[in-house]
Amino acid sequence: MTMSRSVILSMLLAGGLALSAANPTLEAVPRTDWAKDLSASLTARAAQQQDIPLMFLGDSITMCWEYASDHQYPGGKNAWERYFKPLGAVNYGVSGDRVEHVLWRITTGCQLECRPKVIVLLIGTNNFATKTSATDLAAGIENLLAVIRAALPETKILALGILPRQGNYPIAEVNRLLAEAAPRHGADFLDVGQTLLLGRATVSR
Repeated sequence: MTMSRSVILSMLLAGGLALSAANPTLEAVPRTDWAKDLSASLTARAAQQQDIPLMFLGDSITMCWEYASDHQYPGGKNAWERYFKPLGAVNYGVSGDRVEHVLWRITTGCQLECRPKVIVLLIGTNNFATKTSATDLAAGIENLLAVIRAALPETKILALGILPRQGNYPIAEVNRLLAEAAPRHGADFLDVGQTLLLGRATVSR
């Protein structure tokens, strides 16, 4: 189901988010680089696999769950196969995706056709490279929640907070806004950042 921009803006403004005049995260954008083929394969998978138990939706952080620890891009394959694969988890992560790319995938790309019972959404860190403001980024992620909820009224949604990273980015502010936004769409929110930092103020690498 695709919502018009005017409907999306009305919903977000009603929720109390102040938006910039042109928020790029609200415009669905397809990938045109190497990830185009991967996105197409995920669309084909969604059409074939119906009523999947658990979808992980996001960028490289999600995608790398299925990579081994000694891969060129070290991942968490052992943990994926031990904890998530037995739950019927399916990985819909695409490295390099920003919010607007995921928006395209779940609308025009039809990747919600697999009708997951649970969606774990983690997206947004790549938008910092485009200098997206905290308010616009949170609005874009909230829009994803609104689109998912409209398409899948019964699906459980867990929105994860943006994870800690090096650099001076408004991660805490984005996550604060997401914590407020998630309940408006019947979603849960979880910020695991402090757990990952192990008491440190910033990441070491």
